[in-house]
Amino acid sequence: MTEPTDAERLSRAFRALDTAGVIAREDYGWGRGDGPVIMGGEREKSFPRARGFVHDAVDRGPGLLFFGVFTDRPRQAPEEQAAIGHEVVEALREQGLEPSWNGDPGRAVELAPGAWKWHTPREPDHGRARGLLVNFDDRRLDNGGLARAAGEGVAGDGLWRELLYRLTPTPNSYMTFIAPNDASVQLVWEEGPLLRVEVPDPRERVFRFAHLPLNRAEQVVAALAEDGRQVLGDFADLEVEPWG
Repeated sequence: MTEPTDAERLSRAFRALDTAGVIAREDYGWGRGDGPVIMGGEREKSFPRARGFVHDAVDRGPGLLFFGVFTDRPRQAPEEQAAIGHEVVEALREQGLEPSWNGDPGRAVELAPGAWKWHTPREPDHGRARGLLVNFDDRRLDNGGLARAAGEGVAGDGLWRELLYRLTPTPNSYMTFIAPNDASVQLVWEEGPLLRVEVPDPRERVFRFAHLPLNRAEQVVAALAEDGRQVLGDFADLEVEPWG
C-alpha cells in the first residue's frame, strides 16, 4: 500500500480535530472572516457541541489555515483562540506534516501548498485492471471539498484512502466502495460525528453495520481493496437493519 500523501495527512488531521470537537474543513470560504460566520452555521445545524473551528481558503491560494473559537462575546478571547491554534498544530504534526506558526492567535497556521494536491477518482476503464469503484455524496454546507468532485469513479491504491478521509463528517455524507467481485462496503456519517460502516446481505435483504473510528473503517476498506474480503465482523458485533 502506498504511503499517505500530504493531502491525505491533512485530511487525517482534520478528521481527528472533528472528533475532538474542532470543526475542520478543507477548501472552505474565502478568508479569515468566513470562519466565525460559515462555521457557525455548520455548528448550529450539525455540531452544536463544537468548541472551535479551523479552515483554509483555497480560493486565496493554498497554504493558510484560519482558526478560532465559537463565542457569544463580540470578540474571541485571544488565549482561547491560541489554544485552538496549538491544538491544530499538534494534530498536523501527529500526521507527519510540518506547520509553521508562532503562537500568535491573529496569525494563520502555514503549511506547504503540497498539502492541497488532492486527487479525484478516474473514469472506469474496462481494458485495464481496476481498483475499487467508488460513489459518494458529500453533504457539507458549501460547495467545496469533495462536493466539487464527480461523485463516482475508480479509486486505486492510496486514492481510496484519501477519499475516505476527505469525506466531510456532516450527517448523511456517505461513500460506497465496490470491489471487482461485487463485494461492497458503505460508510455513512451520523450525528456525533459517528461513522456507520455497513455491508449489504442481499440474500437476507438486510444491512449489517457497526459504528467504527476512521482508522478501523480504513482497515475494513483495505481488505476489500486487497482481495474483495468483507471483514467488518472482525471489528465489532454487528447490528442488523432490514432494507428499505
